This record gives sequence, C-alpha cells and structure tokens, in this order.
Amino acid sequence: MGTLAVARQILAPARSPEQSVVVVTTAENSSSENTIKLLGRSARAAQHADPLGDGPAVG
Repeated sequence: MGTLAVARQILAPARSPEQSVVVVTTAENSSSENTIKLLGRSARAAQHADPLGDGPAVG
C-alpha cells in the first residue's frame, strides 16, 4: 500500500477537553484516497463478518 499522505485536524471543545473529533483527509483522486477507501471497505467487510467484534468462537 505504501505511504499515505493525509491532512489531520483535531477539534476539541473548550468545555470538554477530554473529547475530540479527528478529521483526516487526503488529496482527491490520489493514491492515498484510494488506499483509505480500500481500508474502509475492508473494515466494513470485517465488521459484517464479525458484527460483535469479539473474534472467532473458540470451542
């Protein structure tokens, strides 16, 4: 996959500094954008395969 080129912004409200929102963006139509999309699809597929996120059953 290689190196990702991203811009990151962190927004933290003054009244709740323990909370924050992180926004990560890539250049449009870049290889980084394509990689982020691929990772997102992989994560969604993994979540659908294991909706509880607790891994395979051990018997």
